[in-house]
Amino acid sequence: MSTGSAGSGNSNDPANIIAAAACGGRLHHCYIVASSERGVVAEAIDEIALMLLCEAPQGAGCCGQCKSSSRVSAEAHPDLLVLRPNERGRIGIDDVRDLQAQAALQPVFGSRKVIALPVAEALSMAAQNALLKTLEEPLGATIFLLGAQRPRSLLPTVRSRALMVRAPPRPLSVASAALAAGGVADELIDPLSRLVGADLEQALTLQDNDAAQINGLLERLSNAKSASLVLDIAKEIAKSPERSKAALSLLELRTCTALRTAPGSRAGRRASATAARLQEYRRALPFNPNHRLALEVAMLQYCGFLSPN
Repeated sequence: MSTGSAGSGNSNDPANIIAAAACGGRLHHCYIVASSERGVVAEAIDEIALMLLCEAPQGAGCCGQCKSSSRVSAEAHPDLLVLRPNERGRIGIDDVRDLQAQAALQPVFGSRKVIALPVAEALSMAAQNALLKTLEEPLGATIFLLGAQRPRSLLPTVRSRALMVRAPPRPLSVASAALAAGGVADELIDPLSRLVGADLEQALTLQDNDAAQINGLLERLSNAKSASLVLDIAKEIAKSPERSKAALSLLELRTCTALRTAPGSRAGRRASATAARLQEYRRALPFNPNHRLALEVAMLQYCGFLSPN
């Protein structure tokens, strides 16, 4: 986790909102920390956890001097549990059950425990339902922090038991500069900064999986006159599951861009449905043995040869 800070000074910042609730005795048992940029979500959760477990918090920040602060920063605090996705990018029901057993224990140092899931979208449906049981009967000393780029991918029943706080993404100019400084190719800086913000790890992963070539191939979809051409492009892209996942991410970006330009129109409604389907395909890809077929269906829907509904 990151080191302590004094907070952003913005009253609408997640750490400030939750700090104010803690000071006023109105702390909720579960928060969804949302942002379009994964790195921003992770930083916000770090900051909130530091503040909640600090022995002498300073507003929305931690003191940075106490033992709790250093232990939280090192993820070595006994009252902090962090659950991240496995190597397949998922969090299963057994992971949640282990977490619940630990959450039932009383805090070791202070008055509360913090359980953080920086990538809550990785929870399987079964895992979300298991977590729901805990959220329905919250333990008074335990605070859950669920990080999400796309909160609507969480079950409505999970969302209804949590309060959502939103962290604004970094300005596009800042994200672009971060990717440029990190070695992202010039031709990828604009599309990837719009897709992943300043998340250099995600950007480099996409670049390593031939995002430049894939992006060029996807450009041809705008002039695709036949389904057979779309299938030819999908075949050229889908040489590995990683390339298929990169293509789905880039298609999702294009669809979201179209949605912003015509939010209330027929095209906008279609773009919204297509974006939802693309997200589903991308999340399910690790479990789909036929990634090429998934990409073909997604591209045909994107081009209008198949209905996304």
